[in-house]
Amino acid sequence: MLPSFAEVFQELTGHRPREYQERLARRLVDGDLPSLLDVPTGMGKTQAVLVGWLYALARDASAARRERRSRQVALRLHVVVDRRVVVDDTYEAARRVQDVLSTAVDGPLAQLASSLRQALDLGAGEVLSVRRLRGGLLEEDAVTEHTRNPVQPTFVVGTLDMTCSRLLFRGYGLSAARRPVDAALTGLDSWWVLDEAHLSAQARCTLELLASQEQLLESRFGQAVPPLRVMAMTATTATTGAQSGALRLSWPQEEAADPSLAARRQAREGLPLQVQVVPKARARDRVRQVAAGLLQELSPGGSLAVYCNTVASAKQVFASLEKTARGTEVSCFLFVGGMPARLGTQSLKALDPYRTGVAQRAQAQPVAVVTTSTLEVGADLDFTHLVTESCGAGAMVQRLGRVNRVGARTDGSVTVVASDADDPVHGSTAQAVAGLLTAAQTLGEAVRLIQESADQDALWPPQQVPVQIPPTVLRAYVRTCGSRNDPPVGPWIRELADSRAEGVVVVREQLAELARNAPQALVEYLGERPPDRAAEGWSLPMAALREVLSVALKHGPVALIAPDGGSPQVLEDRSALTALVPGAVVVIDAACAQKALGVPGADQDWSGCRVLLGADLEKADKALAEAVAGQQAVPAPRRRQRHRRRLPALLVDLGGEQTGHQDPTTFLEEAVEDLQVPAGWLLEAQVLAPLSAHPCLLLELAPPVEERAGRQVGLDRHGQAVGDLAGRWARALGLPGPVAADLRLAGLWHDEGKRSSHAFQLALTAEEGPDGSLRPGAQPGTALAKSRLPSRLWRRAASLCGVPPGWRHEAASAELFDRGQESGQHQAHDVELVRHLILSHHGAYRGPGPVMGAHQDRSPYQDPQAPQWAQAMSAFWQLNDRYGPYTLALAETVLRLADWEVSRREQDHEPE
Repeated sequence: MLPSFAEVFQELTGHRPREYQERLARRLVDGDLPSLLDVPTGMGKTQAVLVGWLYALARDASAARRERRSRQVALRLHVVVDRRVVVDDTYEAARRVQDVLSTAVDGPLAQLASSLRQALDLGAGEVLSVRRLRGGLLEEDAVTEHTRNPVQPTFVVGTLDMTCSRLLFRGYGLSAARRPVDAALTGLDSWWVLDEAHLSAQARCTLELLASQEQLLESRFGQAVPPLRVMAMTATTATTGAQSGALRLSWPQEEAADPSLAARRQAREGLPLQVQVVPKARARDRVRQVAAGLLQELSPGGSLAVYCNTVASAKQVFASLEKTARGTEVSCFLFVGGMPARLGTQSLKALDPYRTGVAQRAQAQPVAVVTTSTLEVGADLDFTHLVTESCGAGAMVQRLGRVNRVGARTDGSVTVVASDADDPVHGSTAQAVAGLLTAAQTLGEAVRLIQESADQDALWPPQQVPVQIPPTVLRAYVRTCGSRNDPPVGPWIRELADSRAEGVVVVREQLAELARNAPQALVEYLGERPPDRAAEGWSLPMAALREVLSVALKHGPVALIAPDGGSPQVLEDRSALTALVPGAVVVIDAACAQKALGVPGADQDWSGCRVLLGADLEKADKALAEAVAGQQAVPAPRRRQRHRRRLPALLVDLGGEQTGHQDPTTFLEEAVEDLQVPAGWLLEAQVLAPLSAHPCLLLELAPPVEERAGRQVGLDRHGQAVGDLAGRWARALGLPGPVAADLRLAGLWHDEGKRSSHAFQLALTAEEGPDGSLRPGAQPGTALAKSRLPSRLWRRAASLCGVPPGWRHEAASAELFDRGQESGQHQAHDVELVRHLILSHHGAYRGPGPVMGAHQDRSPYQDPQAPQWAQAMSAFWQLNDRYGPYTLALAETVLRLADWEVSRREQDHEPE
């Protein structure tokens, strides 16, 4: 027996649900995802959606199993928001729900977990999977891929680009082989919530088009799984008019259910508000004056937010406030668009005491935050005072939502500064909003005036009309193999970029000195430790980038990396400005960065690599120890090349040691042996520019490599396990019996081709000798599916044992499947589907299949002159027409994830 939603919500959050949250849960239980959730800021929208969805899924899945019907509630919930900071906050909140749910041993949460396990045939592991999809995450921060269990309830939060590109079969950062898996997981049995949808009109258009039109083409195996559904979520609506299917908060109903809410609402809406209109030339000075006066009044627990419309204004206001704050306890912070992700994360961490509802707020050091639109949306920060330049209606409502968010205090104020001319960012809407708000005396009156204005068009900036993705383009994206010239997916996710293209500035220590004295070493250093645009870079419009470059060149040389990632160029004078193009990366010296960028803290090198020129061995030893201070050398898998730049590192020339040495390169190579390596760490050393007059030594500290020997696995056992798991998952999803049987059959045959090649079987027995050589091992007496060799040695073993280049076991498996079908060894319900699942279980054959040269082991599915090769490609398109692109991809995904999971269990010696 499931508990009530109110009981579950209370256990997960510590308080009872609001009235609108209960209404939402009731609709979700019925499979009725609202088209719009319109709720003011600070009222728990994301929390309501997460808990409501999870509860609705438990109710619906249990009823579906009991009544032998299809589910109405999706297994996967995607929350999409175009702010990384909000993505991270939402992820952490969902992780807390996951932790509480997984540790519950009795009560409502234990009952909820038990219900989900029984209804979805889940094991004893986590009931809820939580995933974060955004760029710029370090490898050790979190798993950044989608779920690997298609029947596990999964909550996914991500940015527009990382989530929507997956839905379009072109997931950013994914291999072509992985793309159909993520497309299936995002495109079927999935609900999407687009947070602050008014900021993402293009993405909303694409999502709603796919949810309405594309889903008409999807069979969903006889509507066995729920379709893609989309809900817009906002605290900022352009109109209060009715929208079909919308769910809105009702203040009378909320206050009737929670009388204390009226007092908190009054405290928030009663905040005094004043509008000051000044000549354009004096607007910035007025913002500074008002903010400075409020800053001097701040005491512990007090905070001030200052919103500026341009980066230039924000920098100047911040510089002024920093001077005012000298000698006080107030800490000042600046947030602008395009700042390095690592700097933004560090600064936001310092503001943790000012997050909504934090109990330690009263004792916190007072803060003043100057920002642009960067902190408008979703940042869960609750300020005491707000000073803002006037802006469009959407931005104004968001800014007003950052002060006294839940009415927990009675102090505070709002000041809006407007000029008598159009704003450079918001145009005439800033004047229109200011003119409207002159009639308001409180925050609540200001919000109501905006919402109830008869002339909404004057308050909101014009938006680009979203473009619709043509069916032919989507069909082109479905072909994930052999398709290199497709249109980019960006135009279907974001509005077309304006004419002000951007470049990136990256800061590195002692870059100018390296450029002067060791230019070749500098070029190789930037190649070995390439700038991370998101984590290290300052994204700037081209005009601002030229100004930064001009200032930096007065200090010394800079480095320029072209958009295509070619070899860095060292630039020494203003003639370099002609080399700047959109997308370029300019690397400047840390010593001039703060002046060039005009932002305190901009001189920080975020690369993780210190540069010490002229140092001796003693200083190098000390720097190596400092680089890993407080870190443990935990054994880890071998890192890919792209992750090496995340290792702690040191660039030295040991100039303090090698005076008079005849061969500096030989000296550096020998000096490595004299360095003191921190305990537990491995030192990876490389001489840069060894043939130049001034080589340098790049030192990287890595944890020990964890490389377990693999486990040999029999082919019959592996195929049986994959088939059984694929069939079990298909039944748990509610797929029809014939489809589940075909998935099981595909699992049984997916690796059968490995049996047909003597050379492949010989390679699977290969062993590594003590000297690193490879040799064939003992024959096990049965066909193998997996080798005991580490993956890094597999290609070498296959070549030594005579496996022909390009040979694909899935092609051989399909050939054997055909023979079995013809002989009556097995009978598939849909022969073309099973064959395609076998062929595509490594991501190939979604388009032209791989080919190989003439060889006795060549399958006709790899021979472009054989009819089977062309038929496989034709069958792929026929299956797309028969089932729908996302339905077909879902079948592939069930089999492929079953293969991955069984392989993991086999290597981890887990029971099947």
